[in-house]
Amino acid sequence: MKKQESAPLSIEEEALLENDPVWDLLDQSPSQEAGPFFSRNVLREIRLSEEKTSVWARFGQLVRSPKFALPALAIATGATVLFIPTSDEGESVANVTAEETTLQAYMEEEMLLAAADDPDLLSDEDLIALLF
Repeated sequence: MKKQESAPLSIEEEALLENDPVWDLLDQSPSQEAGPFFSRNVLREIRLSEEKTSVWARFGQLVRSPKFALPALAIATGATVLFIPTSDEGESVANVTAEETTLQAYMEEEMLLAAADDPDLLSDEDLIALLF
C-alpha cells in the first residue's frame, strides 16, 4: 500500500502540536518494553486464528471453484430434467422446449463463467462449441 503524503504543516500548526498537553502525559507515563517472546506469541496467535477460520475458508474456496461448480451444475440440471413432474394429460411441447432452452442457456453461462475463472478447465474446441 502506498503511504499517503500529508500537506506540510504551517508554523502555527507545528507550534500547537508541540505545545499539546498530550506530550506532557506521555512524558510522565512509564515506558513499556516488549517481552522477549512478544513477536513469537503474536505470530502464534495469528497462526491459531487463521486455523480457526481455515475450515470455512477452504469450504468457501471449494464452493467457488469451477471444479465444484461444474459438477454441481450438471447434477442440478440432471435432477431438474429427471424429476420434472408430468401430468397424465401431458405438457405442451412448447413449454418443455422453453424450459430446456432456459436450462441450456443457464448451463452454458455457468460453464463460460467457470472457464473465465480457470482457462485450463475447457479446451479450445469446447469453448468454441459453447460460444457458437
